[in-house]
Amino acid sequence: MDKKKNALAKKRNALRRAMVSALEIPAEVGLDIPKITMTGNYCLVVENHKGIIDYDLHRIRIKIGGGWVEITGSGLMLQTMSREELVIEGEIKGLNLETGL
Repeated sequence: MDKKKNALAKKRNALRRAMVSALEIPAEVGLDIPKITMTGNYCLVVENHKGIIDYDLHRIRIKIGGGWVEITGSGLMLQTMSREELVIEGEIKGLNLETGL
C-alpha cells in the first residue's frame, strides 16, 4: 500500500512541476517550496516558511514544506518575521537543509 502511495505522490509532484514550468510560475509559489537568499555571511531571508522550531543566539531552526532548515552562527537575531518571510541577521556560520523533496 505504501508503494502505491509513494508512486502516486511522485506522479503528483511531477505533474505539479510540469504545470508550474508550463505556466511559468515561480517554483516557490507553485510548488510550496522555500526560497532562501543569503547575503554574505550576515543576512539570510527565508520565504515561504512554515514557522520557527527553535530559536536562540547560536541556532535557528525553521520548518519548511517537507522538512526544515537550520542556521547556525553567533548573535543570530530575527529582524523580521511575517507569514511570507523571515529575515535573520548575525554572523552566519552554517546552513543545513533537511528535506524530503
